[in-house]
Amino acid sequence: MAKGIKWDGGPYTGTFFVYGAFDCRTSPYRPAIFTAADDDTVGDPISGSTGTPTNYYRGALWFDTTNSVVLEHVQVRYAITGCSINSVTSPTLRHLQFVYCGTALEKFRDNASFQNILIDKSYLAIKGWSANLTAEHLTVDGSALYSLFFNNVTNATYPTPSTLAVTNSLLVGISYSDSYTGSWNATNSSASTTFQTIGAASHYLTANSPYRNSGTTNISASLLADLKKLTTYPPVVLTNDFSVSTTLSPQAQRDTDAPDLGFHYAPLDYCWSGLNLTNATLTLTNGVAVGFYGTNGLILKNGAVLVGEGTPANLNRLTRYHTVQEQPVLWGAKANAMLTMTGTYTPLPIVRLRFTDIPALALGTTGPGDRSFMYEPQNILDSLTLVDCQMRGSTL
Repeated sequence: MAKGIKWDGGPYTGTFFVYGAFDCRTSPYRPAIFTAADDDTVGDPISGSTGTPTNYYRGALWFDTTNSVVLEHVQVRYAITGCSINSVTSPTLRHLQFVYCGTALEKFRDNASFQNILIDKSYLAIKGWSANLTAEHLTVDGSALYSLFFNNVTNATYPTPSTLAVTNSLLVGISYSDSYTGSWNATNSSASTTFQTIGAASHYLTANSPYRNSGTTNISASLLADLKKLTTYPPVVLTNDFSVSTTLSPQAQRDTDAPDLGFHYAPLDYCWSGLNLTNATLTLTNGVAVGFYGTNGLILKNGAVLVGEGTPANLNRLTRYHTVQEQPVLWGAKANAMLTMTGTYTPLPIVRLRFTDIPALALGTTGPGDRSFMYEPQNILDSLTLVDCQMRGSTL
């Protein structure tokens, strides 16, 4: 399940060791986040936090087990080593984000598969010790990076060189790398001409990017299926109130054709903060994903009607931006709720949702990770109807 774990700068404090069975129950829009005690951008602020992490903290995910490991939908920030894997045989790591790490991924011995992984503002991307590694849909932003791949010198313990094969990946601003193999990749010296930033995400592909539809389908079958539900397109940020009836449907193109290169995000089609819905109907349909930022998401006023109609196989999403986006920055002010009503209205607002997913980070309720779905303190809602919906970590 989605969790937030914070660590301090002690020699071992915060390191997460796995010596036995491992069951990863994260999912799209419900990641686990491992970050520094001084990072106040997710979860409740910890007593004594400076609010400004200044170095690499000890914390890491360390696997030393004979059990199989599949690690997915995890974000790691400010770690000396983001994820280190020792004796695990052929682990699969996918849909991961590493930001401000010393070394993002480290593998000792045997094989490992890295799928749809973003590495940003880190010193080393991948380090191998007598391992055979494959990476598909890797995005490495080398703005603070020394090496894409570091193949440690051989010794008695690790007698063979490591190898790395890379496919459908974007390698940007890399200063150095030991040799690796692969095809259908692209390199660029400039992050600003490769990516665009929207909110707290810095790695959506630019408009008309040459890296779209440039990959091969000859990748892991499960990853290829996942990519069809993911995107390299950014959300549209809405700034005007809803005063006429409006229908929102998906606009961030899911990658259902030839694969785009690099890391793919869970889609956010639209993002907004503090918009009023007045004397109009806002209809959400066909699996649209809305990400809220700032104090309030949608403010329901006189005659507001919010209707959500997803489908069983294509749920609508109502969430907050940081369930998807990787940068440890606040987009807007401290959160209150996704839906808010605070006045006396005529007619009273109506909310009617079906086949809608309402995920939130299972963190604190006083920090920026507030997981409140609705704030309605004065019984001023005419009706609330949730049919075939799921609330994952969010609260009413």
